[in-house]
Amino acid sequence: MVYARVLKTSFVRPEGFDLPVHWNASVSAYEQGLQRGEAVIRVSATAWWELELLGDRAHALARATRRPADRSGWVQCSIPIETIDYSARELLRFGLDLGVLEPRALCAAIARLANQLTSRYPMAGLRPAGELPVCT
Repeated sequence: MVYARVLKTSFVRPEGFDLPVHWNASVSAYEQGLQRGEAVIRVSATAWWELELLGDRAHALARATRRPADRSGWVQCSIPIETIDYSARELLRFGLDLGVLEPRALCAAIARLANQLTSRYPMAGLRPAGELPVCT
């Protein structure tokens, strides 16, 4: 905020108005508006406990759609997603502990990002000419 001024006018709060209830409903409506779809994912036992990093709505949907773990301890579930590009970047934080099964567009976006990363951080410290300096 750059500037504030106290006005001489006032308002009367509507009878029965409950700010915490109103706030929670507004936040929920905002978050629901962000959701563009759902992704079906597989997560390791480690990543399962970290899904809450994606927010309460994602964690709740993951818990509601969780299938029993397979022999390797991986769990399949669904999470809400926003745009494909945003979701791809968000899910990369889980590294190899999360795999996307659907939608295909999200799988492709993650693959593109992974390819871009491997070209930026090639093996043995070599990098293409003109690239920004990175770990060598």
